[in-house]
Amino acid sequence: MIKKSKVQMRDLRQTRHTFAVQAIKSGMYTLQEVSAVLGHSSLSMLFRHYGKHLGKSHLKINRSVDIFDGLGYFLG
Repeated sequence: MIKKSKVQMRDLRQTRHTFAVQAIKSGMYTLQEVSAVLGHSSLSMLFRHYGKHLGKSHLKINRSVDIFDGLGYFLG
């Protein structure tokens, strides 16, 4: 399973951290979902424990999204 997943070999106790970081990076789950699976009582706990493993990945967002696109229709 380790070879198929292409995850670097780790001690069994580190699989929780690997899961958390990979789940967050995948974008398939909300941060609230990852936090709930891990049993954290708040999102701040998730950030404290795993934020350092994410590096600057939060900067890789699509900035071309126009949040005001189509608002003219509603505002007249």
